[in-house]
Amino acid sequence: MGQLNLVNKVKFFHKYLKLVQDPTSLTAVISLNNSLNNMVKPEHIHEILEAFSKTETGRNSLVHRPRLGKTDFEYLARLPENTLGRSYYEFLTTNKLKPNVLPTHNPLNKKSEYEYARAHLFECHDIWHVITGFNTEVEGELGLQAFYLTQFPSRMSLVL
Repeated sequence: MGQLNLVNKVKFFHKYLKLVQDPTSLTAVISLNNSLNNMVKPEHIHEILEAFSKTETGRNSLVHRPRLGKTDFEYLARLPENTLGRSYYEFLTTNKLKPNVLPTHNPLNKKSEYEYARAHLFECHDIWHVITGFNTEVEGELGLQAFYLTQFPSRMSLVL
């Protein structure tokens, strides 16, 4: 088991260095996140799920597991001004973001609350940009990670 941990750590640091070389690389961020997930400890999983469970909405999401699915740009564009959906559409188009081409985290273990929470956080990331007002530049991404840390114990936020 120790050798596997060492291999995972070496892979993680290699991916971390790739991100340091190009902090704007979405591919490097996703790769680093996947690598970090391979090293997650049971106590970290418990902390994240505990944070989700602090509110009724969080508890319900762990039970019912809603997913965003593909982004319907035409629908979002028709929404009234100053709604979250319309603001999300404007954020995506202004920043030339295409959420439908991002990899989707499909929980391997359908019963895993942690895998659901991880997938949910991944697919809602850009919505949180809209809600918090942080842009997609490095500084804005770091600001959003700081916001995440106030919400739940994210190891990825600390790494970034």
